[in-house]
Amino acid sequence: MILALKIKLHLPACQSLKDKRRLLQSLLTRSRRQFQIAICELALQDKLQVTCLEACTCCESRVQAERVLGSFLRWIEATYDLDLVEVEWRDA
Repeated sequence: MILALKIKLHLPACQSLKDKRRLLQSLLTRSRRQFQIAICELALQDKLQVTCLEACTCCESRVQAERVLGSFLRWIEATYDLDLVEVEWRDA
């Protein structure tokens, strides 16, 4: 089962595109390593305090895929200074 998650984030701590790039690089690298997911910045690269990410995982069941991506969402909220603006679950 392949499940994808589109996330729009507000990044209030970023005062420059360099700050945003630093935060996103950390988030993307740590997410790939810790949750074994594919993740990338999808849109809004030129906007200062907002971004859109897409994360995807492949698991044996939908329940397991939802558990992985749900854990990922809770982790980014707890670890980084950001706000989830919009979350969209998709079957890939």
